[in-house]
Amino acid sequence: MQLYSELLNRNIDFPEKESSPHEILDHVIRYETDAEFDFEPFICDNARVSVRCRIWDKTGREVRGFGEAAEANLRNPIAKSYPIKMAIKRAFDDAAVYYLGLPAKDYKLLFEMEEQQSNKPTDEKIGDPAEKVREKATQPAQEQRKPVTNYEDVIITIGRQKGKNYTVAQLAEKDMDSLLYIANTFPRQISPISGPRQEQVDACQRWLKEHSHTAGKNVA
Repeated sequence: MQLYSELLNRNIDFPEKESSPHEILDHVIRYETDAEFDFEPFICDNARVSVRCRIWDKTGREVRGFGEAAEANLRNPIAKSYPIKMAIKRAFDDAAVYYLGLPAKDYKLLFEMEEQQSNKPTDEKIGDPAEKVREKATQPAQEQRKPVTNYEDVIITIGRQKGKNYTVAQLAEKDMDSLLYIANTFPRQISPISGPRQEQVDACQRWLKEHSHTAGKNVA
């Protein structure tokens, strides 16, 4: 699906399987505009979490978005475990849609389609999420995450160079900031991370570690 941005005067692609709508908005705001943003939680209690997001630029353009997470609007078991993160994502999306001049109704429909897809019932019983965490914690570390083999040849499909089919080694030569973003910032913003994307994150982190870069550097 494509949505027209009045600010950028072009369509923005929202591929259904490659990236979530939130990831696309995050990428566009960070790498295709000069905008800055911040967050302010204004309600945080046992019933709900509400967050404000402000996006602005040097031209004086400024918008605010709101995101709320509560038991009633968190249907995914994983989302229920991270209400603050969900409220932040929703606040950012709300602000980004208005900053970019996207059709809000169409984006809401796109987001709802993604949520419906992620909430489809499976034959496997979900059970108690806390029990699954305890069960996973008893597994050996090497079984929880398999090491990346030939990590320098892993193709990167996230970050601002996605679509160019760069390997980690090539990305390090062409765009170190993007590699640092994938290794350090991306895992803090996106949860959960799918298997193929986790492999890319692991590969970037390993490249940084073995080439004497500071893996803890925060690149916004």
